[in-house]
Amino acid sequence: MRSELAHDIPFQKNLVATSKPSSDSTRDQYFAAQASLDWLQTQVKPWLEQAAALLPPPKG
Repeated sequence: MRSELAHDIPFQKNLVATSKPSSDSTRDQYFAAQASLDWLQTQVKPWLEQAAALLPPPKG
């Protein structure tokens, strides 16, 4: 699991560094940012679920 995450981080940094909106319009920038956010959430969600499963149940 840790080695998979280490492999994904350089790829994500490269993706962010090379991502440029197709035009200067604010609308295009918004849609590009939303698509990037959607992609990132799908990548992070499984890791968060695995981490949550390792936590003890809340006391209450």
